[in-house]
Amino acid sequence: MSKDFIAPIQVVHLFVVDSTFHIENEPSQNMDLKVDVSYQDVHLLRNKAGERADLKLYVCGSLIDRDDAKEKMRADVSVAISVSTKLPFDISDDEARRYLLSNAISMAYGHAKSYLMVVTGLSPMGALTLPAILPSELAADSDASFQSE
Repeated sequence: MSKDFIAPIQVVHLFVVDSTFHIENEPSQNMDLKVDVSYQDVHLLRNKAGERADLKLYVCGSLIDRDDAKEKMRADVSVAISVSTKLPFDISDDEARRYLLSNAISMAYGHAKSYLMVVTGLSPMGALTLPAILPSELAADSDASFQSE
């Protein structure tokens, strides 16, 4: 096994800041999963000490009845995360931004996904299992740029 499988990024903090859960009285047997993921409050900092990214990730999973298109269950969560690292200064700001955001999104999504599985696990619908995402695609959509101190 390689010694280099640990990413050079540290989680400064990671916690749930808000969540909701609702289930209708009459669940359906034929439902489709709808997933929404977005993030906000992005702050990127780059200085001699290293790089840091802070953001809030919102994740919503809902089950939609195929027959009448009504939402039968909805669970959402907002997760705040802050990550830091010391990247080589010879990489571009854009590469550093995508690296930090991709990792922060990935870690926050994993936390949100686990949280929603636990919250929904005791419902009549059972645990909501969200699909994997491509954090680099979400990070590519950001127009956030680094601030320097």
